[in-house]
Amino acid sequence: MKRKYAVIILILSMLFNSGCWNRVEPEEIALIMMVGFEQDEEGDGLKIFVQSANPPKVGSSEEGGSGSQGESTWTASATGRTVSEALNNLAKKSTRLIDLSHMGIVLFSEDLAREGIAPLMDFFDRERQSRLITQPMVVQGDLQRVMEADFVTEETAASALTRLHVVAREELAVSLEIPFRVILSRLSQPGWEIVVPRLREVEPQDGEPPPETPMEIDGLAVFKKDRMMGWLNSAETRGYNWIVGRITRPIYVFESPTGQGEEISVQIHQSSTRLEAVTRGEEMAVVVNAVVEGRIEETTSDKEFLSAQSELIDSMNRRLAQAVRNDIQAALKKSQKEFESDIFGFGNLIYRTRFQEWEKLEDRWDEIFPDLQVEVYVEADVRRSGLVKDPLIIR
Repeated sequence: MKRKYAVIILILSMLFNSGCWNRVEPEEIALIMMVGFEQDEEGDGLKIFVQSANPPKVGSSEEGGSGSQGESTWTASATGRTVSEALNNLAKKSTRLIDLSHMGIVLFSEDLAREGIAPLMDFFDRERQSRLITQPMVVQGDLQRVMEADFVTEETAASALTRLHVVAREELAVSLEIPFRVILSRLSQPGWEIVVPRLREVEPQDGEPPPETPMEIDGLAVFKKDRMMGWLNSAETRGYNWIVGRITRPIYVFESPTGQGEEISVQIHQSSTRLEAVTRGEEMAVVVNAVVEGRIEETTSDKEFLSAQSELIDSMNRRLAQAVRNDIQAALKKSQKEFESDIFGFGNLIYRTRFQEWEKLEDRWDEIFPDLQVEVYVEADVRRSGLVKDPLIIR
């Protein structure tokens, strides 16, 4: 019996200790961190840019300190009729095997996005090395300059853009985390168009040195099907985030209820949004209910208006609600009247909650959406005043 168990253990150990038949050593791989695509101006295909870490340079320089972006990364480009062909042509320029498994950001040029990104999405959906958590962005400006940009505080442009995106969406609510897996899901669902974060160059002012951060993530690219229609600005992007329930911690600045041109800054610290498809007569409508809670970050007024007995608190809440409502209505106007693109998923809401009505509307949704009635209700409550209740009064 003991001999039988010994044989079984020996066989299992041989199986589990077997090596990898197709292993590739790390020093033979070029780990691609960022990829960019634009139209090939000299042909009918694509031009691909890749940025790879340069291991001998990352984290060190000749003086022993941190290396610059130019030293710590390797950037190359190639063209092809398809993404796969462009990658194969790119392999001719690399001494290492191209590996996309560490890719974090994919950039599309504006011209390519307006032409259509369906072929690219098909590649990333099929390719075994691509990660569906990768974040795409549309570049407003020169794609090559973005790929080769030098960030003073970061070793690579890829890591810099990742950090910029976190700040843009978490602190300012002027962007959105929408990876490939979400985009692929929405493209395959009825009544829901996609948006992609906007990345744009920061141009230096006349007579001033180049900015330390040469890029800015601000706004969204609006698509209809797989073609880009235009941009949402900062306020419209905040409005979009309010509607889809992805708002974070933006700060709203508006006129203080004390008047006299004084201003007050309120940061959103808690919020919720509820969407409901309803019938208004013979037409469908969507109701947007947003509940907002904020705290005072700053005021330029020296009036004591924060006590529970003050009638100005209600005025402050109304002003905050109106500021939020303005952003929401700006996003609705741009998407309905200019782009005619249902980026909020109102059609998908009707599909999920009122399927019988959706069957009647589906074929005409592109015609119905621009005139769809959307009712917006915002309830705001500034609950907190920071570490002090009343502003500083200088005697």
